[in-house]
Amino acid sequence: MNTATEPKAVEPRLCSSVEWAAVTARLLERGAVVRLRVLGSSMLPAIRNGDWIQVAPLAGDPILAGTIVLYARRDGTPIIHRALSSRTAAEGSEWYIVSDSVPSAGEWVPKDRIHGTVLSLEREGAYVDLRGWRGRLYGRAVLLSWQSLQIARHIAGFEWMYRAFRRLAYALCLGRFSRCVVDHSRCSPL
Repeated sequence: MNTATEPKAVEPRLCSSVEWAAVTARLLERGAVVRLRVLGSSMLPAIRNGDWIQVAPLAGDPILAGTIVLYARRDGTPIIHRALSSRTAAEGSEWYIVSDSVPSAGEWVPKDRIHGTVLSLEREGAYVDLRGWRGRLYGRAVLLSWQSLQIARHIAGFEWMYRAFRRLAYALCLGRFSRCVVDHSRCSPL
């Protein structure tokens, strides 16, 4: 057997999040849908630590306000957050992207650093299509609650209004997926 033509065994290794983001971006650029496990809690209550998501490439499709996207920060770190609004800057279009759990800490991201949109969410065998009416409705509810927070933060003591609206939207839109007991930190899967 000719060993020169046989593929060499590759030693598996852990890669950095920046390397992982680069590989994922290349897959999305080629049109692949990527399934990822989420690490972190910045997208609570919609996405929890350990949930599986499917990300599709942008493929020229417009990003809608309220859509959850996969993007890379300036240092290359991959992040999954919600796109809220867009603007045209000198370098091209940008999106204001925030987490669901800390919506007041967002950033403007050039569209070329947005790699894909989250299509679906899977938690403990339950599946939610975020492109379906429930997913779109929930995205809009989060968007409205974020806008309400911007108004309420000018009035001392009204951040509770934002949290209450977000919990209500979560319970209504993803009710069959999770049952909220008192607050989103105590949601239990069905």
